[in-house]
Amino acid sequence: MKKYAASAEVKASGHKTEVTPVTLRHSYATHFTGLGVSPIVLGELMGNPTAVNRYAHPTKEAKQRAARLMEPTQND
Repeated sequence: MKKYAASAEVKASGHKTEVTPVTLRHSYATHFTGLGVSPIVLGELMGNPTAVNRYAHPTKEAKQRAARLMEPTQND
């Protein structure tokens, strides 16, 4: 895994020190969730419907976007 990550110039981020299959799975789920891919579709792509709950993590931007959606509109 280290050899392939190095050749693709993929580096660990955050508190992780190396790229592993699990870190790639977390990145995949988080990235596609951030793009708005349905959890149902993402679970199918990951081969496990419950994988999204285990691997996807909300980004700061996704939390901010959700907060903006909850703000009252001028028509309220």
